[in-house]
Amino acid sequence: MLYKADNFRHLTGVDTTLSARRFYQYAVSGKLSASQIFFSHTHPYDLCIKKLKHIEQIAGLAGTECFMLEEIRTSTTMYKFGTTNLNFSLCLNKEYDESGNEKSECYIVQSLRDEDCFSKSKGVYTVTHILSRANDEKKYNTALYAETDLKALPEYIRTMICERLL
Repeated sequence: MLYKADNFRHLTGVDTTLSARRFYQYAVSGKLSASQIFFSHTHPYDLCIKKLKHIEQIAGLAGTECFMLEEIRTSTTMYKFGTTNLNFSLCLNKEYDESGNEKSECYIVQSLRDEDCFSKSKGVYTVTHILSRANDEKKYNTALYAETDLKALPEYIRTMICERLL
């Protein structure tokens, strides 16, 4: 998964007049002040508190039992994929430019939902392995979570994993 600065404000659940990028810059530099954020009917205080609790849990999601969701439909958007640990769901889509062309092959986290999204998804799959690699690496070189031996994975997936892990 890839997280972008432009989506951080949405993940927090607060409202602001700052652009998404400026909000992120102020937040990471410690310059975001209470006068720059507010709550509204679309971004209520209670929801923000729930989302902030989940933001702290995101890092642990990669090492715990979770589920992959396919085609999550909300009232405003359809997300291609999502992952959930039953407490919250991260929803992902690809990025497109103004002409509708894909910007990259990566899926970007675009929404944090304070809910599991099983009933909103087309398909549900148990996550059995989570692999990682740097963006400039060709093959996966770190196993963050493995329910079974990597050698048990289908051949087409093993070709994407470095020999050292196999």
